[in-house]
Amino acid sequence: MKIPAISFNHLIKETVQQLQEGSALYKRGEFVHYQLDKGSPHALQPSSGKISKVQKVGNYYQYTIQDGGPVPVWEIEILDADDQNELEISMDAPDRYSEGDVNEGKYDHMIGKAFKLPGRGNTSYKITKIEDDRFVHVLDDRQNSSMFDIKKVVKDNPGIDKKPKVKRTAWNKGTGDKNLISKREYAKILMGAMKDATSMGDQEHTHDMAQSMIYDKGILARLVKDNPGKNSKQLMQQLQWDLEAAAWKN
Repeated sequence: MKIPAISFNHLIKETVQQLQEGSALYKRGEFVHYQLDKGSPHALQPSSGKISKVQKVGNYYQYTIQDGGPVPVWEIEILDADDQNELEISMDAPDRYSEGDVNEGKYDHMIGKAFKLPGRGNTSYKITKIEDDRFVHVLDDRQNSSMFDIKKVVKDNPGIDKKPKVKRTAWNKGTGDKNLISKREYAKILMGAMKDATSMGDQEHTHDMAQSMIYDKGILARLVKDNPGKNSKQLMQQLQWDLEAAAWKN
């Protein structure tokens, strides 16, 4: 089935416009988790920090996050509650973007935090790296690097290893699009579709399924939100990939 490009592109344009009518999802001073290049083969390890600046660049929002220094982060790269749940849950399905499993360390959330140690005066240290959940690499006030036993740091700084609570944000807050569904609902729909297709022996026809499902306004809004700047062909490919990934989870 050939997609009528004009009507489909119009639908994408309308969806983008609805999403752009809203305001920034996050505010200055808010502590967030983020992942640069999220969703790409070159995605970096998740990190966290406090938002110091919010600005609109073209049709999208960019945040400056203080994480050992100012880090420019696009709104799509900030991890919401669904993203973090996915990182915490061990998945049996192979990741199409990597060959091995990536496990978040027990103390990774401490990166960027500052602390002091008894017997070292008023010197403040900032954690830049966690090694094997045993050592912390730090920089002091004069940018000198050191390494300490993580257990000693935690013992002398009660609460430093406490994970911050992440405020759950409604998935369509500030988007201006009532059709936008959550990532969890998006995954549920795709898994249901693949389960039905498998029962009929059509599980390999993901391209045809994507061509049909992309016209669902909720699915399209989710794709446009998570893949800013992509054209109709790229959105279609992304949906097909997501369907194939959903097949592994059934």
